[in-house]
Amino acid sequence: MKWMVISALFFSTTAIAGNIQDFFNKHKKLEDNYLVKREIINRATSNAALDAVLSGHDAEYGDVLFKKHGDKYAHLALQQIVSDCGFAFADNGASLSSLRKDDCQLVKSESN
Repeated sequence: MKWMVISALFFSTTAIAGNIQDFFNKHKKLEDNYLVKREIINRATSNAALDAVLSGHDAEYGDVLFKKHGDKYAHLALQQIVSDCGFAFADNGASLSSLRKDDCQLVKSESN
């Protein structure tokens, strides 16, 4: 229920939706980093599938949501990665995300 409310608020404040490429056009540095780009896409598609299931659809409906609102799902994924990067638990910079310390710094710099 919580996710449905968050999703509803998230999408109701969006007048025009864009796709994933629109997001990366605004964040070229993220697109140029393969690991970061893959992490964003993976999380964005997972979030879309979760929204689909929580709204009573099959997970495949997440593909429709992702195509319609890919930029918003990517932005949400970016915020999740920033949050996960904030929980470093090793000297080498490993964190809850699968990204390295320098990748996390890039993500944080692009999230503002």
